[in-house]
Amino acid sequence: MRATRAGRHISGAERLSDATTAPDIARTLVARALHHPRGIPDDIHVTVRAVHPADIRHLTDLPVTVRGTTTPAQAHAEVARLLSPGVLAALLGVVDLPGALLIDAASTSPVSSSTWG
Repeated sequence: MRATRAGRHISGAERLSDATTAPDIARTLVARALHHPRGIPDDIHVTVRAVHPADIRHLTDLPVTVRGTTTPAQAHAEVARLLSPGVLAALLGVVDLPGALLIDAASTSPVSSSTWG
């Protein structure tokens, strides 16, 4: 699902499901778009596409670490401390991101989903 207002990204999400649960998931994603904190979109696209099970790649989750910050300024300082300057600059250069972003830590360039292969 992708939702926009005046061409700007409001909400987006993807789900994998079987055919029996697809209608309920589509309804949930539309509700998510309509109740998003960024406002009510003027355009919502829901795409349902068949995916062959052999085309699904299962990956190991990345580890999650929680840092004890209490303000946005503390959180930004902690991120700056943990990331390389190039990756931090790449992140700070992103405006109005429509979806997820994967950055190559070596080149500090965003990775296109077409190269995930």
